[in-house]
Amino acid sequence: MNLTTYNIVVVELKKLGLKLAKKEELVSQLKQRARKLLQHYPDRIQRIWFYGIIDFDDEFVRSLKEEDYLEVYSGGKYFYKESNIIPDKDKPEFKVPIGLNLISFDSLILDAKSRNNTFLEILKEGLKESVK
Repeated sequence: MNLTTYNIVVVELKKLGLKLAKKEELVSQLKQRARKLLQHYPDRIQRIWFYGIIDFDDEFVRSLKEEDYLEVYSGGKYFYKESNIIPDKDKPEFKVPIGLNLISFDSLILDAKSRNNTFLEILKEGLKESVK
């Protein structure tokens, strides 16, 4: 039987004002969720994309840079890192890739506005061309 595999997207919103340890815990929580999903659907998940929406401060940014997160161009703060999850401790060679996206609340809103404006401009230009 040929099963279809899926890419999964998980979004986690954290409350404002968390201390550094709680912010760092976000990554651990996301990885734990990945393992649970993979235990329930072991042959159905191809990749998992995680989006952690969280507030940033200088300490948290430094912590992410120490863990080799890449800062992504954004209207706010946005960091990304590729990682792997080993769903079965008895099969450490089998890994599922995950993308960890940590985004500030500002970035979420400003980047959405930017994408929407860009899309509207493309539509307007397309309409102008089709009218000619």
